[in-house]
Parts: sequence; C-alpha cells; structure tokens
Amino acid sequence: MPAKRSRTIVFALATLSLLAVAVSPAVAGSWPGEDGAAVADFPSLFAADFAALFSTRWAPLLVAGAAGTGLAYAVEDPHEAREFLSHGLLDPLSDGGNIWGGPLCAAPLALGSWAWGGLSGDLRLARFGRDASEALLMVTVVTGGIKLAVDRERPNGRRYSFPSGHTATAFSLAPLVRKHAGHTAGAVAYALAVLTAAGRMEDSYHHFSDVVAGATLGTIVGLTIANRGGIDLPGGAELDVGPGAVAITLRR
Repeated sequence: MPAKRSRTIVFALATLSLLAVAVSPAVAGSWPGEDGAAVADFPSLFAADFAALFSTRWAPLLVAGAAGTGLAYAVEDPHEAREFLSHGLLDPLSDGGNIWGGPLCAAPLALGSWAWGGLSGDLRLARFGRDASEALLMVTVVTGGIKLAVDRERPNGRRYSFPSGHTATAFSLAPLVRKHAGHTAGAVAYALAVLTAAGRMEDSYHHFSDVVAGATLGTIVGLTIANRGGIDLPGGAELDVGPGAVAITLRR
C-alpha cells in the first residue's frame, strides 16, 4: 500500500476515533479511574508517567537493554538477517508482525478501544485504549527524539534507523495487553512484538541493534504505564522502588 494512502487512512481512523472519544462517557469524566482520578485526566496521567520513565526502578532493564544493543551492534549483519527471515514460515510471520507494530494497526487499535469502550460502557476496554494511546504517544516522543539525535542510516539507505519505532510500539503494548486482558493475551502480544522486530529486519528497515533498543524502550514505556503506582508481583504483592527505599505491599 502506498505510503501516502496509508497515512490518509491512519489520519481518517484517528480523527473518527478521537471524535468518538470526545463524546464518550469515559472521557467525559463520569467514570472513576485509578486512585479516584477521572479517566478523562489524560494530560496529567501522561505527564506523571513520562516522568516515571526516568525512575530508578527501570535502571536494571535499561542497563540490560543497552548491553544487548551493544552486543547486537557488534554481531549484526542486515543482509544475513534479511536472508534468514525471508525463507519458510518466518517470512509471513514477520510480515504479520510488521503490520502489528505499524501505525495503521496500533493507532486505530488504541484509539478505537478507547472510543468503543467509552461508548459501550466497557470501562476495562476504555482504560486499555487510554493506556495504549498514551504508550503510542510516549513511544513517538522518546524514539522520535533519539532518531533525530542519532540519525543512523537504515539498511535500505534511508534515514532515522535507530531505534526501531515499530518495535518499540509493539513492545509497549504487550504489558498493557497483559494487564487488561490477562497472561495468555499478554504472551500473544509479546510474541507479536518479537515478530514485529523480525519484520523490520526482514524488510531492511532496521539493524539488529535498532530493534533491541526499540524493544527495550518500548518495554520500559509499557511497564511504566501498566504498573502505574507500583510493580505487580506474584501472589498479589506490589513492589515500589523509590530513592533509597524499597517497599513490598501484600494485598489480600
């Protein structure tokens, strides 16, 4: 599909979804959200979650991701990656992942879920849509800034390769799917995120290190939003990490 036509479709779907969101009960503030905040309070939620991206709680993940990115950079070969991913079942699977992480799928999914959840009275769906929309916006801001600063050439010769925005988008959605739809759906979302990374390399849009960095950033964005206020642990516990303190709360 031509890029111009794709952008037109995304814009039209996003506009319709935003109009639906604007008139839905969820965004009108008639439903309570986390900690008694209105679901409509998107700007303040975004500001707080964006600040939480720089919390020390994500330092181990960021260090691991940076190390993985460096290792990938040392061994990557975009031509070999494309050849490997272009054969057998990997080819259609990676193509599907490429679609999942793209704006033509992610944006309508997020905004549409928010709008439909509000119009239908499905609070869980509305919250997923709101969180997913926030994740997409946050990923765009973070990866867009890094892309402009690094300006790495893509394997196909184009600009702004590092990091992979599609991969970051897909990995940012996975923790949210897990939170709102359960572990099985979350596992599927993570698998699709991996296929998105494969698809970006198979189409020569990104190097291996680009997708590793994108996966790291996207995961941090998704976990930040999904674990707003604390990190869920097995057994109903919650972990909260702050400056010089670690707190574990057991919930009945």
